[in-house]
Amino acid sequence: MNETTQALDALVGEGKTPTGFEQIDMNFNLRMRAFIGICMPPMFRHMEKRLSMMDLRQQGIAPILFYVDFRSTNAPLAFARSLLTRHEMRLKRSITDADNRPASAGRERLLLDSETRISGRRQAGGRDSLGYHPGADELVDAGSARVLHVLTRPTAPREQRQVIEVPGALSALVEHPHGEALPDVDSVRAVPANYKAVDSGAAGEFRDVWGLPQTDINQHVNVLEYLMGMENQTSRLLDGAGLSLPDHRLTRMQMLFRKPFFPGQRYAIQAGLYRHGDHTLVSGGFHGINAQGEVDAQPFVAGAVEGVRTA
Repeated sequence: MNETTQALDALVGEGKTPTGFEQIDMNFNLRMRAFIGICMPPMFRHMEKRLSMMDLRQQGIAPILFYVDFRSTNAPLAFARSLLTRHEMRLKRSITDADNRPASAGRERLLLDSETRISGRRQAGGRDSLGYHPGADELVDAGSARVLHVLTRPTAPREQRQVIEVPGALSALVEHPHGEALPDVDSVRAVPANYKAVDSGAAGEFRDVWGLPQTDINQHVNVLEYLMGMENQTSRLLDGAGLSLPDHRLTRMQMLFRKPFFPGQRYAIQAGLYRHGDHTLVSGGFHGINAQGEVDAQPFVAGAVEGVRTA
C-alpha cells in the first residue's frame, strides 16, 4: 500500500546502481548519456512507492522531461562498484509571462523539480587494469543532475494537454511556487562573452531521420536519443575544428525539450563550437525538417554541452 497519508515537503531518498560499461568512459568518468539511467530509476521507484505513479498514468497524465542540467566531475570511478544517488524532488507550480519570467498571471505548469547527487568509489587500478580492480574505499563526488518534469497529457488533443490541478496521486506532496524563470532556448544556448566562435567546417549541421527504435511508451522519441545526439555532435564539431577528441572531457550538458519528435520525422542538428582557453562550449539544437526540406527556425530541442581539454 502506498504511504500517502503524510504531507511531504519533498520526496527525499537514496539509490544504488552498479557501474557498468554503459556508464563510464575509458578514463572512468561518467558519460553524459548515463545520467538518465543512473538518476531516474531510483527516484521513480521511490515515487511509485509513495505516490502511485501508475495511477497517474491510468488517468492519461505523465511527467514529461522539460529540462535537464547534468554535471560530471573529473573523478575516476571504480568499475562494478555501486554508484550512490541522493535525490530531492518537489512539486512546484510555475506561472510565467510572455518572457518566461515569474508572474502573478500567465501560463501555468505543474512541475516535478528534482536534484540528484551522484557519488562512487574512486578507481584505483589505472587504465591498464581494464577496470578489474576493487577500487578505493573513498567515496568521491561523481556528478549532479537538475531535472524538471512537466505534468501533461501527452496523448490528448493539444488544447487538453495542460495539467494545472494537482492529481490525486500527488496530493501528498506540498505544492511550492517555482519562483524563478523557466529555462528557454535563449538561456540554454547562451554563449558567454569571453567565448569565441571556432570554425568547424561543414560539421555544424547533421541531418537524419527518427525511427521506431528511438521511441518510448510516452509515444515519441526518447530523451536519451537527444543526449547521445548532442554528445555525438560535439565530437563532430571538435573534430572539424582539428581539436583532439581523446584529450577532451565533457563536463556539463543542458537540454530543453520544447516539442516531441515522432518516427518518420526528419531532423537537423545545428550547432556551433565556441572556445575560451581550454574550455569549449557547443550550443545548438534539434530542428524539424518539413516535406519541402526546409529546416524549422526554432529547435524542437535546444542544447548546450560544455567541455575541457585534459592534456
